[in-house]
Amino acid sequence: MLGVWCLSLLFLPIPHSPFPIPHSPFPIPPYPQRGPRVPHSPFPIPPEIHNSC
Repeated sequence: MLGVWCLSLLFLPIPHSPFPIPHSPFPIPPYPQRGPRVPHSPFPIPPEIHNSC
């Protein structure tokens, strides 16, 4: 379950992902993690899933 979540992050074009997405239609510079939440994420990420990645 967690592995599928992490892999899906690599293929979905999330504009403010904390790490680069190779298949994104536009370049995304990585930025350092600031805590259990991604402030600009288009959807909420439960802390336990975020930390497992």
